[in-house]
Amino acid sequence: MDLGIDGRRVAIEIIATLVHIKSTMAELLVKPAGVPSEVYRPLFIRRDEATGRVLTKRQMAPLILEAMDARGSGGEVVRKLVQLASEWSGFHLAENEYATRATSQKAHLPNDVLVDADWLRIPSSSSLSGTK
Repeated sequence: MDLGIDGRRVAIEIIATLVHIKSTMAELLVKPAGVPSEVYRPLFIRRDEATGRVLTKRQMAPLILEAMDARGSGGEVVRKLVQLASEWSGFHLAENEYATRATSQKAHLPNDVLVDADWLRIPSSSSLSGTK
């Protein structure tokens, strides 16, 4: 079952932000979500064709999801990642704890309501009072 663009976007954000170190990300997120090591391990050493640098977690995430879609279990991996993120308590493992907490909170939303980061914006006081 395909969870759509919003589900994939949240899964990419989960992979990219919850854990700072790639090997720890693999052990705590990707592996428990059901991604076999032959899918994610080669990506650890793969280089970006444009820059020649090793891929970032944000660049790896869509490749992992595409590979799992090709195997027919992409939706299940996204669901497991969202579940792991919603139960996440290892905020100290992230580079940016606030972004990780926001991603974890986003994972609490039901799958059909997953939206971009716009829901995190705090309305201005003028929009609250009704004046523009």
